[in-house]
Formats: sequence, structure tokens, C-alpha cells
Amino acid sequence: MIKIKTYKSDAFAAIHETADGMFEAGVIDKQTMRSFDSSCLTAIHDFTGE
Repeated sequence: MIKIKTYKSDAFAAIHETADGMFEAGVIDKQTMRSFDSSCLTAIHDFTGE
């Protein structure tokens, strides 16, 4: 399964990609990265068969 990230805007995409690089480098922790995720990424909605 391929996970495609959907951002709220181009600006949020740039911010999130920078934060992701900082996370990979060990500059920010997982809790801070989760904050960036909730701020920058669009919410995933559960779909039903109805």
C-alpha cells in the first residue's frame, strides 16, 4: 500500500517537508512531528459502504 500525503496547501506542504527532514535528522521529536502532521495534513475520513 502506498501512502500519499495530502496537504492543506502548498505552504503547508513546504512546512511539513521541512519538519519531516528535521525529524529524520533527530532535531525534533515524534510528539512535535505529530503536531506538524495534524496542522499540515488533511484529515482522513472513514468511508462506509452505505
